Amino acid sequence: LSCVEYECPMAKRVLIVDDDPAQRRILEEMIKRQGFETKTTNSGEQAIQILEGPDHGSISLVLLDLVMPGIDGMAVLDRLSQKPGIPPIIVQTAHGSIDAAINAMRAGAADFVIKPASPERLEVSIKTALKIEALSGEAGRALPPQTATRVHQPGGDQRRQAIVAVLPQERDEL
Repeated sequence: LSCVEYECPMAKRVLIVDDDPAQRRILEEMIKRQGFETKTTNSGEQAIQILEGPDHGSISLVLLDLVMPGIDGMAVLDRLSQKPGIPPIIVQTAHGSIDAAINAMRAGAADFVIKPASPERLEVSIKTALKIEALSGEAGRALPPQTATRVHQPGGDQRRQAIVAVLPQERDEL
């Protein structure tokens, strides 16, 4: 990933949220090797504090474990889904089921991966989520204000449809 490709003035920062310390370290190293900065936390409560706090703008993407004690990944998605300015969230779990994936995507997740995810799978997921987020920003600037607001709301299908409608040249990349 390069800053030229994503027009970033600084390295993108990924917030890793997982209650398993070994999994957090593995993900942190994997993501750093892909050229990202990382920030880690072990709970949904801390993730919400970070994403609702003053440093939320420094987070470009969230990698969120679905199953955690206390506030789990679905509760985090539900809490943040209607807030503006929330970065794309990729949900991960070792307890993968079709229902869990569908529920997470409906709640606003950009993608759903099964642990342990390969570095290549995570890289594709991260690149895609950041590309869609960048395109939704472009679409939001190109659309009338009432339509632009809808583009920035969570929900991949609506966001993707708005982007494809406004930026047809990007259609094949989505």
